[in-house]
Amino acid sequence: MKKLCTLVLCLLALSFSTQAQRKKKNDDLHITGGSEIAITAVPYQVSLQVNGSHICGGSIINDRYVLTAAHCIAGVSMAELTVNAGMTLQNSPGLSRQQFTVARMLPHSSYDHISQNFDYDYAVIEINGRFRFNNYVQPIRLSNGLGSAETIGNTARASGWGWSAPNSSNGSNELRAVDVPIISNATASTQLLNVIPFHPPITSRMIATDAVSFTRQGICIGDSGGPLVFKQPGQPDIQIGISSWVIAGCNGGSNSPSIYARVSTGINWIGANSASIDGSSAPCFNTNTIYRLNSIDGVTVTSWQVSSGVQLVSSNNQNATIRVSSLGNTWIRATLSTGNTIQRNLRAQRTPVINANIQWTNGAVGASSYLCSARTGNKYNFTVSGAIQRHQFRISNFSGQVLYTSSAFLTGTSGYLPDIFFPEGIYKFEIRGTNACGTAPGWTLVYVEFKSCFGLGGGGGGIGPAFGGVAPDFAIFPNPVNMGNSVNFIDKQTQPTKLTVKNNVLLQTTAEATNITVYNMQQQKVFSTSFRGQARKLDLSSLKTGVYHMRIQKGNKVEIKKILVR
Repeated sequence: MKKLCTLVLCLLALSFSTQAQRKKKNDDLHITGGSEIAITAVPYQVSLQVNGSHICGGSIINDRYVLTAAHCIAGVSMAELTVNAGMTLQNSPGLSRQQFTVARMLPHSSYDHISQNFDYDYAVIEINGRFRFNNYVQPIRLSNGLGSAETIGNTARASGWGWSAPNSSNGSNELRAVDVPIISNATASTQLLNVIPFHPPITSRMIATDAVSFTRQGICIGDSGGPLVFKQPGQPDIQIGISSWVIAGCNGGSNSPSIYARVSTGINWIGANSASIDGSSAPCFNTNTIYRLNSIDGVTVTSWQVSSGVQLVSSNNQNATIRVSSLGNTWIRATLSTGNTIQRNLRAQRTPVINANIQWTNGAVGASSYLCSARTGNKYNFTVSGAIQRHQFRISNFSGQVLYTSSAFLTGTSGYLPDIFFPEGIYKFEIRGTNACGTAPGWTLVYVEFKSCFGLGGGGGGIGPAFGGVAPDFAIFPNPVNMGNSVNFIDKQTQPTKLTVKNNVLLQTTAEATNITVYNMQQQKVFSTSFRGQARKLDLSSLKTGVYHMRIQKGNKVEIKKILVR
């Protein structure tokens, strides 16, 4: 019995996944008897790493899933595991590396890690994200057992970053590969009996390769989970095995075969558990939307089903086109050729509807608000029904003439009115949104009243309330006829047409220039100037009889003065 235990303990899985091995520092986590290769020769090869250290290999089978050995993920925390594709060197992965965290890892339900007989040594890992296929990263075809790929005597290639020599205790920094012949399970068992009489059974779910010679060629510690691939010139590579186990230390010479999980006997399980339905989880309401089966080669859809509120427009064994007429929770389902069913939950969306309850910086809320026409940066915030990606607004006068239209690519649920002058009056502020379903067909309308305010003061509310008395930031004089704080008269018959603009005491100490612009009621600029210092005398003799607005700005202080020339 003691001899049996000793011999069984001589069998090791090929991963670096024990706690002691995980704690080793600077361990270049090799294929024995092989040679270095570039990742472009085996672009489906990945490195599974725990906290940045290589523990196992794996292979890319579609843009979301990796195939590996079940013993590789036994006892491994999903939070610590990363999938690394597109790299040749462990210590210098380069810009071609694609690294992903793990969304799900699933060992075969019949795999028994405690017994360590390595039967059903299959596992799939779903990544967070999708592989971006290029020369360095590609999926591998999987064997279904129907062709000649697994024929005894064929040469197959194994690859990985495991030990490069028996008992080396060191993995490889470089990716390596070895070409080895396939042997029968009976031959492999006979070879093992010469070294380990009580080795685990080599089942029909395993495939073996020969060690070739006393110097041994094959997989070793650290190669677990990696691919065994049948290669034919001019034909796609076909994965026939998953590196699983060898004699401890990779000893035994020519009596040390490499054992792999046979892909073809696990193909239905692999296909069933790496399949998904690709397409939007938020399809557009009453719009045809296409969904696609994403799985390994050979897995197809035998039937598509949809929930109530969903119409199946057309379908085949790979795709389905549906139309969702419900805004509640719905789904699309696919029954696969593997016999299992997969489902994607849906919730349709419309084009966005912006609520009319616009909120402005000055506290004004609702469909009717007043704003300071002098203010730079009147900010609005809004809420929306449905998802929104961009929005656009426009401002019209009360007769419907559009005075300003914003860019159609404003993001978020807030923005600012343009830094242009709007004469006092009531205006239409219209806003609409865009999302993946398009642009809203109609505009949400609110009314705003622009009024002259001193400085940045002024309150909010509905249309019409008067502004309180706020000390102005700028004064105009002489002003013999003054009607309120914001109306200034120039009488060409009784007074000079020169006005002096003066900063208040606080503004006199700031260094910025004071900018003055005069607009007529058609919003045309008729006069402008700027000055530094306390005051500037303005010659307005060119102004014709009429009403004007004078915009005075210094730093973030802006005021509008109404001027009546008669």
